[in-house]
Amino acid sequence: MAKTTVIIDGEKYQKQNTDGEKLCICIVDNRGLTFIGYIDPTKINSTEGLQKIRAARCIRRWGTDRHLAQLASEGAQTNTKLDAQMDVFVDKIIAMYICNSEKWSNYNE
Repeated sequence: MAKTTVIIDGEKYQKQNTDGEKLCICIVDNRGLTFIGYIDPTKINSTEGLQKIRAARCIRRWGTDRHLAQLASEGAQTNTKLDAQMDVFVDKIIAMYICNSEKWSNYNE
């Protein structure tokens, strides 16, 4: 049986359940910010409270000529600018693109 909990320096850490997560571009209802990160698309806006986008990066500059769908399907472009990765909690996701994981294979580098 796999461990789901580990204790480090007296602090208990729970394994994250990432089942169903996909790399997605999310437009959020926080001044129209756009993030790319891991989220389960079947669970967006399905619960009360904040939603977590894991390992998210704010897309500061799209660098596309065909909108966000180009980023989702073709990966980062030459002029695309992404901020550093961190978990982000948002009020509401108003639009989402599921990314082509092959084109974003270097996302975590």
